[in-house]
Amino acid sequence: MTIECAQIDTNDDRKLRIQIINKGNANAKVCNMKIFYHRSGKVMVRSTTVSPIPAGETLWVLMDVGAPISAASKVTMRVDDPNRVRESNEGNNSYTYK
Repeated sequence: MTIECAQIDTNDDRKLRIQIINKGNANAKVCNMKIFYHRSGKVMVRSTTVSPIPAGETLWVLMDVGAPISAASKVTMRVDDPNRVRESNEGNNSYTYK
């Protein structure tokens, strides 16, 4: 699974809409996604459950970061964290928004 993009929710600047794509040939099972919010030398971690994604399909996930995204020095995400879904490419699960 790959995080293709992330966008600030137009109704709440504490939330990100995250697009996850299953680029593999097999269905992806339920997994976790974590978001790492960096600000003032501290890191806040949030996680959510990602529903199964059929092969070749896309899923949008709305995640509350817990603080205004504009105030972060860095925001990164990892899907399938911890690594539980078998994938043809295990190295493409991270995405940096900011």
